[in-house]
Amino acid sequence: MGLASANVSAVSSDQALALAVKRLREKRGLSQEEVAFAGGTSTSTVSRIERGQLRPSSTVIGRIAQGLGVSLVELAAATEAAAKS
Repeated sequence: MGLASANVSAVSSDQALALAVKRLREKRGLSQEEVAFAGGTSTSTVSRIERGQLRPSSTVIGRIAQGLGVSLVELAAATEAAAKS
């Protein structure tokens, strides 16, 4: 399978992050509001990330990880796993 074929089935990085954040949040039984409050960001930001409508800065990604109670490494691993699903 060529590189072009591999990219067709892959999820975009924005979609992968969206899916990873939502999965981690739901796995922990957290609301978007709880993640936002714990991470020092807005509920709107969490919602837009989960819908793939926002490409967050590294600072915001760090805040989301904090709000989820995971390390950046864990969030990156979850994002990579989501990209492959």
